[in-house]
Amino acid sequence: MKLKDQLLGEIGRLPELVLPGNKSERNVFGASVIAAMDGKIMRIYVGSCPDYSHDGKRYTHKLLSDGIPLLTRHHLEVNTPLLPIFGKYGIECEMVVMVADVEATDEVFCQRFAGGSESEFLEKCARSANATAAILQYPNIRSSTFFNEFGRQRFMLTQQEYIEVLRQKIGDGGSFRSRVSADIYSRGELYKKMYPFIFDSGVSSMKREEFLIGRTLRTMAQYLTLGRLISDSGGPVIVINHPTTNASMYNDRGKFLLPR
Repeated sequence: MKLKDQLLGEIGRLPELVLPGNKSERNVFGASVIAAMDGKIMRIYVGSCPDYSHDGKRYTHKLLSDGIPLLTRHHLEVNTPLLPIFGKYGIECEMVVMVADVEATDEVFCQRFAGGSESEFLEKCARSANATAAILQYPNIRSSTFFNEFGRQRFMLTQQEYIEVLRQKIGDGGSFRSRVSADIYSRGELYKKMYPFIFDSGVSSMKREEFLIGRTLRTMAQYLTLGRLISDSGGPVIVINHPTTNASMYNDRGKFLLPR
């Protein structure tokens, strides 16, 4: 058995970690592993939500704090067993855990969780990243944020370009519009916690749909942006994500081409 297959077999036996499901994604993953085995540094990127309130299992989105986010704690518990496995096969790697400080630019979140102060929201995210850094037990894990890692201007510009591409795509109708509708449906309970005002009886169904489509496209654009910027970082990379309808967007950049 090839060393690559042995390594993938060990990873596949880790609880809660699921290897890529389709052939294309498995090939991308395998290519990164092979490149790392050839001596290149493997970078593992892990995105996490800001420190929203939760009940111990799920986010309630009632307030924003500046401690270690629930999702970060889960990722550190589940993902760190990867490091000794890579080390066993002589692979040098770095895991980067990133708080999604881009959510400070959501005007609704900014108002709800920081009284309209984007700088306060960003400061809480920065303190969350620092709180995470204080508990890290491996020297090759680093705590960061989206903006610190990729640059705010670069991230926001790429995200906006993807939003425009997706808006054109949804305007064309067809299967993509159906996908967006399915995403909105699957996120229904989450959206009610995140944006409760849009579900008030006084809000028309048309306005609600327009708002939720906009938020869904923006979330898709964020995943596409992360996929592009991570891939542009050079060298072999792996993205670890919690289960979400948008996980495939990391590898779907070829389907939503930017106009440049």
